[in-house]
Amino acid sequence: MTGALARLPGWRVLSIALLGGLTVASVVAAGGFRTPQWFFAPTLLAGAVLVVLTALVLARRIAIAAPSGGAHDVLEVAVRYAPLGVLNLMVLSVVAPVLGLIASAMRPVSVWRVWLGLLGLLSAWALFCLFAVGVVGLVAVLAMRFLDRVLRALGISARGPALVDRAIVGATAAYCLWAALLACNGALDRGPASEHRGEIVAVWGIPGTFLWWADLRPGNGSPGGIERVLIVPARDGLSPAMLDPRQRVRVVTRPGRFGITWVQAIGVDFGPDLEALVAAAPTAGRPRRDLIARLIHEGRFADAARHTATYARHHPADRAFVAEVEETLRGPVRPAAARAPVAPSASAFRVR
Repeated sequence: MTGALARLPGWRVLSIALLGGLTVASVVAAGGFRTPQWFFAPTLLAGAVLVVLTALVLARRIAIAAPSGGAHDVLEVAVRYAPLGVLNLMVLSVVAPVLGLIASAMRPVSVWRVWLGLLGLLSAWALFCLFAVGVVGLVAVLAMRFLDRVLRALGISARGPALVDRAIVGATAAYCLWAALLACNGALDRGPASEHRGEIVAVWGIPGTFLWWADLRPGNGSPGGIERVLIVPARDGLSPAMLDPRQRVRVVTRPGRFGITWVQAIGVDFGPDLEALVAAAPTAGRPRRDLIARLIHEGRFADAARHTATYARHHPADRAFVAEVEETLRGPVRPAAARAPVAPSASAFRVR
């Protein structure tokens, strides 16, 4: 079956393209279930390197591929209509911001606002990225074709590049299996979550990318060395600019399905300063949410209900959080005295 597939026109190109897409998905999946273990940072770095190498292998296979009859027809159509496509993209780069401006001025419930807003996403930046990818791909294919001719002119056998090709494919396949193991370790985890407190030693990463880490030292004299945790802004609500050395943080970890501990969340630990902080900044959402969670954990349900009412008054759009807290406070395990103060938060929430 493998031999039959290898003889199909374009299968070698299609297979490495699929492998490259799988490699990108594997890097994302592994990064979604970050672990403080020493091998996690090299894993992401190796994934980025393999993505680049796989792209080069794809460019080489395209460069040396012999197009079939159907491919020749497709290429002729692409060459014929390429100038028209470029012209349309140039027009869109001018029209897209105008459509976005028109959409912002329309009523929120208008259907046209949604469609014009989607068209407005075709901004000049997105089109620039499209052109950049096309140019880089073309240059890579031409460079690989030139390299192949140079190797043949030097009398170097094609067996050497073929072996390198297979080695990259094999290493990439092994990496995808390892990344799948890390992803399943977190996705299939049903163990209890535990919270730890620590102090930031250093924040470092690659500017312009999502690869930023915080080196943490366990707080309160807890045993253990420095742990390195990947920062995920969309999940943690943090950014590298918000973190500084000697800052206290809370880290929520889970044991992992296969015994590899992974980090579910990391956040700034305001600790005993939370009540003073929300008193000084009543509209601060994240600190008040942290304070409500701490009050519930400590059994101070009346105070938690009071702060929930204040939070609902300042953040009426966050209905999910308010409803979750009220359901917790109204649970059957809570005494009646603790459930009574929930009513103000619910009414304040409904008034808006």
